[in-house]
Amino acid sequence: MNDVWRKLDIELQKWEEASISPIFWIRDDDASKDGPKLAKLISISKKFSVPISIAVIPFLIEKSLIKTLNSNDLISVLQHGFKHKNYEPDGEKKSEFGKSREINHMIDDIIQGSKLVAESFEKSYEPIFVPPWNRMSHLLLPHIQSIGLAAVSSFSKNLSGYRNFYNHSKIINTHIDIIDWKSNKIFLGEKRILNQLILELVGRRNKKIKGNYPIGILTHHKVMEDNSFLFLETLINKTQNSGATWKSIQKIIQ
Repeated sequence: MNDVWRKLDIELQKWEEASISPIFWIRDDDASKDGPKLAKLISISKKFSVPISIAVIPFLIEKSLIKTLNSNDLISVLQHGFKHKNYEPDGEKKSEFGKSREINHMIDDIIQGSKLVAESFEKSYEPIFVPPWNRMSHLLLPHIQSIGLAAVSSFSKNLSGYRNFYNHSKIINTHIDIIDWKSNKIFLGEKRILNQLILELVGRRNKKIKGNYPIGILTHHKVMEDNSFLFLETLINKTQNSGATWKSIQKIIQ
């Protein structure tokens, strides 16, 4: 076990000594069909009885995905945009629900997408919107509740600055992305991921981050290789053995 895992052990021990338990959750993005990588992710979920939220692209749902996700009680299905299509001009960061679109068109897409997901995944669907590329206009937030959604899930500090202003909309973000999107979509690496994770833990334990807010781990099964899956399995095993809780999105949103 290398030094960065030992640092995580030390931090988790401090949580145990303080009689508190860190909370984690997993969101996996870009699902559209079944396949061996999705099966591997689900097998890890089953092995450790850890819930996983799968963000599904409504317009691209295939029958194989419906069968797979509906047969597992540990899975919650979230809405991942509508078509996962970029509407921003060249030079701007990609977004399907960004500043370049008319708001009523975006609302229509979200409503149509949520209907597709709800009809396909009756038992496992949770009305939570995950914007593609983790970006969306904050102008959509006041409409979230009225169009039947319970929350929005993005990444890091995206939209979180509006949490208090739009107090009728819950924002449940992920915080650690295990994929390095700037380097050919490869595994970010144990050291970089765990250093980020330790910072999140220390912030919560020292109350620099308000409350014991769940730490979201973001995965993308389609681009994950063996090292990504092995890391996720090791992280779950180690944190569970140290008393951490891995919650479902249903438990977090309550």
